[in-house]
Amino acid sequence: MREFVLLSREALTKPFFVNDLVKANRMDIVARSVSNAMFISFGIRRDVIFYASLNGPPDPPVLVTFVGSELKDIFVDEKSVGIKINEALKKVKRDQEVKVSEGVYVSKKPFETLIRDKVSEGKKLVYLDREGIDIKEFKFEGNELFIIGDRKGLPLKITKFIERFGATPLSLGKIEYLASHCVTILNYELDRLKF
Repeated sequence: MREFVLLSREALTKPFFVNDLVKANRMDIVARSVSNAMFISFGIRRDVIFYASLNGPPDPPVLVTFVGSELKDIFVDEKSVGIKINEALKKVKRDQEVKVSEGVYVSKKPFETLIRDKVSEGKKLVYLDREGIDIKEFKFEGNELFIIGDRKGLPLKITKFIERFGATPLSLGKIEYLASHCVTILNYELDRLKF
């Protein structure tokens, strides 16, 4: 199973106006990343789980999870994904994970707890860093959790936290790509390797 987590330091943690995702503290970045992770031409990637860790105002954290093997009634465009995230924010509960719709879940789980859970499941943590191991030299194993920052990147505090669990830095090259492009590049590489 391919798994990605996007850590958004800005994305709103309350319902927002879905016709302007940029003004929703750059929810467009989150929606585009979900779309690029989950969709292929004429279909949904059934082997992908995408975690959107939202840490903006007013009440962080919120974790919205998209499970490809269960997804229904969602379309590839940013607005449709934004609507699903907005529905999730309307249903979030303090002490439990809530099923929003088929394949979409929401909880108040912090990023750090998600990471600990994934490590206990045996996931290999990989985070994107321009100075990391070049993607052409990286040995994929098929059990990675890819950690991606938003337009501000990953904060040093988070990098140090995940490195304590053995996280490996991975570089896509010297050019900094949009978070949503990073997801596409990783999916492409995994497709080629048949993971």
